[in-house]
Amino acid sequence: MAQDIPSHPTHASRPSPFWKPWNIPTDPVIVGRRLCGLLNKITAYNFPSVSDQIAHCFLDIERSHDPAVGELYGNAIAQILRSLFHCPNSSQQPRLYASLCRRVMDELERERGYWEFVDYHDVNPAEADPAPNYFVTSIRSMLATTFRRFHKQRDRERLCNLMQFCAELLVQDLLRPEDVCDQFTDLCREAADNDSVAVAAVRRFCLAIFRSFNAPLLLHSLHVIDELECVLKGSCLRPMIQYTVSAILTRAQDIETEEIFGLSEEGVEYYGLDASPTTSSDELEQGSDVTEPGLSLSRLHYACVEGARTFVSTGNIQPANAFLQQLLPEHRHIFVGDLIRTAILAGDPASASTAVSHFFELPATRQACHNMDSFAVALGDELGDLPDVTLDIPHAACYLALMTVGSGIDYAGAASLSEKALGNHDERNVFLGEYAAQKEKREVR
Repeated sequence: MAQDIPSHPTHASRPSPFWKPWNIPTDPVIVGRRLCGLLNKITAYNFPSVSDQIAHCFLDIERSHDPAVGELYGNAIAQILRSLFHCPNSSQQPRLYASLCRRVMDELERERGYWEFVDYHDVNPAEADPAPNYFVTSIRSMLATTFRRFHKQRDRERLCNLMQFCAELLVQDLLRPEDVCDQFTDLCREAADNDSVAVAAVRRFCLAIFRSFNAPLLLHSLHVIDELECVLKGSCLRPMIQYTVSAILTRAQDIETEEIFGLSEEGVEYYGLDASPTTSSDELEQGSDVTEPGLSLSRLHYACVEGARTFVSTGNIQPANAFLQQLLPEHRHIFVGDLIRTAILAGDPASASTAVSHFFELPATRQACHNMDSFAVALGDELGDLPDVTLDIPHAACYLALMTVGSGIDYAGAASLSEKALGNHDERNVFLGEYAAQKEKREVR
């Protein structure tokens, strides 16, 4: 019985190391079409089999020894990037495609282990120059070009995916920190100027780094903490940008602390570190003296953020109300804004927004906040950020409307605030529609 002959050689069927297959002709058009078809099929489920076939496409390019091999690699990398940025679920693909690049690189390195790019008859191997790594060189070149294009176009989704892809390649050791350091620095500078696109790209980049086993080394090499601290020094940052950057910075500092001290019981006790990620309810009620004379604005913001996180995670009204009463009237809008942002960004934003809305309904809360229009100030800031937030959280307008209803602001007030913050933006109509729906539900009850 005739056996099926595989279209691509397996590891066991590789040619003997006594001959070099550089005389095998390779048609760039055929290789390109085959690569394009495989990239259209690759998913997390069929990754092992399809990635093997894609790796063999690159092996065909490597074995051809074509004088234009650098151009062939560039075209192949361009196909990978086009496939990445045209995926319908592209936000989930950067890690998959970075793993694909690592798989290809492993196969190419194994191939070079079989064949030395040296003519032993004419050149002394000790004096020979190492063979150029066209695959990695092409990746670096194409990523730099793609970044400049997306950055100029202000394409938020693709720029975020590109920065996540760069971070995943860093984790896979296919890029060096210096390959992306300039891009990261440029985005941080733009974030300091209230550029929401840059902030979103920085966030996606850092989150991918945080998941890696060598996160402390990468964070140090890229000067992430220093760059984020420079962003927060801006005096006119929008609340959502300030909150997002602060959250990223806190996570980066936590990783650095874990690396230095290992969060062992001895280290925590000796250095006075708190290994818990958030403040407890008792600490919020007893240890946050926000009326202390000369309290810096940064410490005040930190206390409000911790208070909001504690309330959203525990739902304990009493310490949150006590904390609100401690604040000076002119500072209460900060805590209100942090409650709104924390609820929208929570793991279960619907439940968190409902809890915050009920907290706003309390007579003590309304009395404390209406004197200085704390609700109006905080909601106005959040409405201004709504178009950007909706890109990541599609139902953000619904959650914000729910909390607006809880604050006691009537429809006319909500319409006035949204007009000042959003103008004629489509999100204004969405917000007002959600407000009317939530108000009707509340009245029916």
